[in-house]
Amino acid sequence: MLKACYYILWMWTCQREVHTRLIEEVIKKFKTYVQNVRTGFINSKEKRALSRFLMARSKKFND
Repeated sequence: MLKACYYILWMWTCQREVHTRLIEEVIKKFKTYVQNVRTGFINSKEKRALSRFLMARSKKFND
């Protein structure tokens, strides 16, 4: 999951024009996810929600 998030961020920043606000939004969600994983506060529902968010964003830029 972490590798996928890093790859998506790299793909957006290196290969496409990206709005700064979108990158900040993704980084904020990613940092929150990592913090929750480390503290044990994340559950499977939150993991699925984050995955859906990241996949929706990547599909939006791939179209």
